[in-house]
Amino acid sequence: MSKYVKGDMTPVVPRRFRTVFFMLVACFALWGLLNNMTDNLVPAFETIFGIKPSESAGVQISFYGAYAVLAIFAAMMVEEFSYRTGVLAGLGFYILGALIYIPACIAQSFDLYLLGIFILAGGLSILETSCNPYVLSLGPEKTAVRRLNFAQAFNPVGSLAGIFFAKYLILANLEGNSKAVQLFWVCVPYVGLIAVAAVIWFFFVRYKEPEGGSEQYETPTQDDTMKTGISKPKLIGMYGLCIAIPVAILVCINTLHVTPKLEEAQKAIAAESAATAALIVTTPGEDGKTAWDIATAKGFTQAADKIKALAAQGGAPAEATELSEEVKGKAAALQTELNKSKDDKGAGDVVNKYTDKKLSAKDVSIWGNMVFQLLFVMMGPIVFTLLIKNYREMLIQLLRLPRYWVGVIAQFFYVGVQIAAWTWLNKYCCAQLGIESDVAATYYIISLILFIVCRWVATYYMKKFNPADMMALFAVVAVGCCFGTMYLPTKVLFTIGGLPFSLNIICLILMSGGMSLMFPTIYGIALGGLNSRIVKLGAAGLIMAILGGAVITPWMGSIVESSGSCWLALTPGADSTWDYILSTSDQSVRAAFIVPAICFTVVLVYSLMFRKPLTSSDK
Repeated sequence: MSKYVKGDMTPVVPRRFRTVFFMLVACFALWGLLNNMTDNLVPAFETIFGIKPSESAGVQISFYGAYAVLAIFAAMMVEEFSYRTGVLAGLGFYILGALIYIPACIAQSFDLYLLGIFILAGGLSILETSCNPYVLSLGPEKTAVRRLNFAQAFNPVGSLAGIFFAKYLILANLEGNSKAVQLFWVCVPYVGLIAVAAVIWFFFVRYKEPEGGSEQYETPTQDDTMKTGISKPKLIGMYGLCIAIPVAILVCINTLHVTPKLEEAQKAIAAESAATAALIVTTPGEDGKTAWDIATAKGFTQAADKIKALAAQGGAPAEATELSEEVKGKAAALQTELNKSKDDKGAGDVVNKYTDKKLSAKDVSIWGNMVFQLLFVMMGPIVFTLLIKNYREMLIQLLRLPRYWVGVIAQFFYVGVQIAAWTWLNKYCCAQLGIESDVAATYYIISLILFIVCRWVATYYMKKFNPADMMALFAVVAVGCCFGTMYLPTKVLFTIGGLPFSLNIICLILMSGGMSLMFPTIYGIALGGLNSRIVKLGAAGLIMAILGGAVITPWMGSIVESSGSCWLALTPGADSTWDYILSTSDQSVRAAFIVPAICFTVVLVYSLMFRKPLTSSDK
């Protein structure tokens, strides 16, 4: 416990590294901002493109999948070039990905957005792989975990800014606007942040490491003894080839197998789709008005014409008594959203949302599943690591250290729970409180503020207490909050600024406090004591674990949108009435929080397994 005694005056960041540390902190804030804006793209794209939660989770799959695919590439860049090169490459990828948002907006293409998100996130993967060990190296080892926690404390500050951008620039412009206007506001913050990335990029272009050695601290320069002996262009080419081959295989599989099945299945349901669309648009609401009546009364000519055409192609509508609950629910949801529409184009998009029947590749074949595809592409970086002797030796050393590889597993589940819980927080609040998504984003902001405060407090107390013990305590609190979110009633206890608070909503917010110190603490424990020979590849493995965001998020989403999942048995007393606007029910959205409970339990087990500080026998 001597490492955590009161009165340790060792500086967390030595004076000569403070300028570069400040710029690295700006990178932490940047990717925190982008991470949390992306969380809000899931409900935004559901609204804009009229897709299901599991399909909109493709945003998270693309975003966090990029981390897994490019983390080893980032480690290679850091090993063969420098930390600075990794930072420059990461910022460059981000700028390129953000620029792709412009043609995606013009083409109104969800797939093109996913491409831009993948490239942008690839840049953030390179940044994280470079910046985290860079920060660890900027001073003595005994303050490394505190230093990383200090730097990571600015990550949620960026996250908070991202929530404001999402709330006031993206979510606030969804209601009633046309798809073109909605997508324009999706682009604005991402493209605008290119200026910030450019400033940081130019700093590192001109930055030079401090000259001269230090008796107390190691200067964070590169170790030439680990060079592979392969020319850098050839090494990069080999990595590119390892990525290109599985991608080419997947393209062939999709072209020859998935696409034909999709087309065949789409034709098979075309007639049924037309009849269902006709029933939805011609079913009167409680006031006796149909969707056509509402569109006509509001002067939405194009939307009214589309509704009329849909009614005609499906034949005569059935009597109300013959309508299924799904048709009634969608008809009511369509009428509600039509009443909120502000213009003809927006009204037309709403009609499409409830009447277009589209199949995703997931509905036809496992080969079309995005998670499977990312796991398949990940084989490329792993093969690359095994082919290169130096990297193969480093990997073997890492796999001999349980503290490290169990840490990778814990990081996988932690990142998964953070992204999944924050992604579906918005929908949970909407479903429980009956509020709009932009209002629900306020609870997200409150959660982020608590996250920031708890991380700062935890960083301070780490000089007194064992970080692993603190993480175990926070994990227990987080698990308790998950069960509170699942089982406590939505009975409003008090209201602040017009926002209602109930016990389950309070637990949902407190969950973020439990998460606060987990990422940097797992990172510091897993890499603690590793020699510089393997720490860069070790950092890549922990960043690859961010794939958890791409796996856990759709898993939780599949429960949120399911009316027949086996997990619903966990919340038998909850209301199972389906909300066709939110595509969920009270029972489904509550049951989904068993996923965070499982993830926090994994983190708890890791913190208990490796609660003792590293000793020489562990290395």
